[in-house]
This record gives sequence, C-alpha cells and structure tokens, in this order.
Amino acid sequence: MDNHRQKPWAVEQSEVLTNTKTTETGLTEDEVRIRQQAGLNELAAKPPKTVIQMVKEQIFDPMIGILLVAALLSAMFGEYTEAIIIATIVVLNTIIGVVQEKKAMSLS
Repeated sequence: MDNHRQKPWAVEQSEVLTNTKTTETGLTEDEVRIRQQAGLNELAAKPPKTVIQMVKEQIFDPMIGILLVAALLSAMFGEYTEAIIIATIVVLNTIIGVVQEKKAMSLS
C-alpha cells in the first residue's frame, strides 16, 4: 500500500520506524546533525497582515455590509443624520477592529 495514502493511525510502529530511518530510542547525535543540514524542522511563519488587509477584512464583514446598505438607503430617503451616524459607527468599528488585531498580533 502507498504510505502517502494510508491513514497515519493505521501504520504499524515498525513501519514508521523503518520509513523514518530511526529506532525506538531515537536518533543518534550524528544522525541529528546530518538531518539538520537540510534545515530545522520548522514551519515557515506566515507574514503578518498589513493594515490595508485588516481594514479590507473589516469592511467585507457581512454585518458591516448591511450597515453600509442601511446608511445608503437612509441617505437616499433624505435621512442624512441617520446615514452619518451609521457611517460613523462603521468607521469606528473598523478602527477599533484593526487596533485590536494589531495588539493581538504584537502579543503572539
């Protein structure tokens, strides 16, 4: 059976040890040095989001879309005060969301 298609939990321990060229006691120091020459076993970090990407995510949120439509309809019907209030809420929500996301990114 092709190991890449086999369920990981269904592989026998001896087969895993053979495929990874190791033993139950682990790798020797020499084998570790040899394998580390190919690079450390680390995942590449995702690049941080830019402020523009964060603003875009905030604006394309479905609830924000509903509020923007409400502001547009209010303006169309001459209810400019309501339209300005709704638009202000959307802008404040976007600013607060971006600031919070930036803070969360700096903590991680």
